Amino acid sequence: MPFQNVFRVAVAAFDEIRFFGYVQPDPGMTKGPFSAITGDLAALHDLGFRRFDGHGAVLHRVCVLRRNMGQRAGWGKRAGVMLLAIRSLRIGALAPLARFVSDPRKEEKPMLNSIRIVEIEGIGPGPFAAMTLADLGAEVITIHRAEAPEARAAQPANPLDRGKRSITLDLKDPKDLEVAKRLIDSADGLIEGMRPGVMERLGLGPDEMLASNPRLVYGRMTGWGQDGPRAKLAGHDLNYIGLSGALWYAGLPGQPPVTPATLVGDIGGGALYLVIGMLAGLMRAKDTGQGTVVDAAIVDGSAHMMNLLMSMASVGGTVTERGRSRLDGPHWSRSYRCADGAFMAVQALEAKFYAIFLDRMGLSEDAEFLRQNDKDLWPHLATRLEAIFATEPQAHWIALFDGLDACVAPVLPPVQSAQDPHIAARGIWHGEGEVLQAAAAPRFDGKTPSEPATPPERGADSAAIRKELGV
Repeated sequence: MPFQNVFRVAVAAFDEIRFFGYVQPDPGMTKGPFSAITGDLAALHDLGFRRFDGHGAVLHRVCVLRRNMGQRAGWGKRAGVMLLAIRSLRIGALAPLARFVSDPRKEEKPMLNSIRIVEIEGIGPGPFAAMTLADLGAEVITIHRAEAPEARAAQPANPLDRGKRSITLDLKDPKDLEVAKRLIDSADGLIEGMRPGVMERLGLGPDEMLASNPRLVYGRMTGWGQDGPRAKLAGHDLNYIGLSGALWYAGLPGQPPVTPATLVGDIGGGALYLVIGMLAGLMRAKDTGQGTVVDAAIVDGSAHMMNLLMSMASVGGTVTERGRSRLDGPHWSRSYRCADGAFMAVQALEAKFYAIFLDRMGLSEDAEFLRQNDKDLWPHLATRLEAIFATEPQAHWIALFDGLDACVAPVLPPVQSAQDPHIAARGIWHGEGEVLQAAAAPRFDGKTPSEPATPPERGADSAAIRKELGV
């Protein structure tokens, strides 16, 4: 058989160890000494990237060992023959030796190609983090409940499930629980957003899962964290960022602090820190074969995001009193209502940009406005700007500042944002009417992300996944 022929080749015959994400014949093997095993490679390619056995899904990779031809003598006519060693991610013995055999940019594979993530259905930041990993090319399988949770009851498919596969399981049913365990055993990473202790009671806690899958990166998404006095209490975005300090400088002085819904806590302080932790864990698992537990708490992440703002405290740029810090009180760092009820966002922080802003507003000779950093003047100057912006509609101000480094931009709802020339040129928003989705981010090698995939219906892949697992 082709497999047997490949494995007969001795490891000592080769200089380089390189890694293929997929099993593919090397173009350089179609002629000369390489042609002898082209059939072996083609046979592996025909079998597909993933194989399964009776012990569950096992993601196979191919390590290609190729001799640097012409550098050594005495190896005979088949000096360039390649050894293919199939190994499981769960074993990972050859992972520290792996290197890409060719420029990955030419292969055009997703960044997280060959990574499998299992997600336990939740709401908020957990599904967003899993979607982000799917956007980056990971295979994400979501274990959905048979019945949608209250927050998703009216949706046949959750837009945050785009690019994922779905299997419905009842984790309180012993048979379904066994399926979940076998699925997690096949994964590189797990994402769950239960309250602390729930996964342990189900028998799916980190100790149990890492014992059976030592390479597993176990991602835990909560608001308060896995420990501490509030760990098991309910909460939402505003609660977490209120306690962490991240909400303090939001809004205008004298008014209650408010932020864009979900962005600072659920997404910024939660989901994205979970993604960072998962990627860091996956890199360590690749190098060492050792998994880890990622404790992503919104209170931790949102406080960590404050470090940029707090770094200004040493020079007086950030003070405890609201409205007196460099970014939460100045007249040049606010949004203003226009005559038509729309808004313009102004943040002319640096002196050179502030000068351009004053010039376009006809205020470059105004003695009060020239005192940019006089904190006692900020409320008065903000009132004057409110009156000026209220004299013209938003379109006037957009045209006035178009193409200038004045740090002024319109405040647009997503539907209008999608029509903006810059946003449209980058292909950021997709969808129709009010039902919009943003494209994957970040971008790689200057390529525009593809249109978001259609999310699967709940349980759409149940039969296929069970078959792959052999259950």
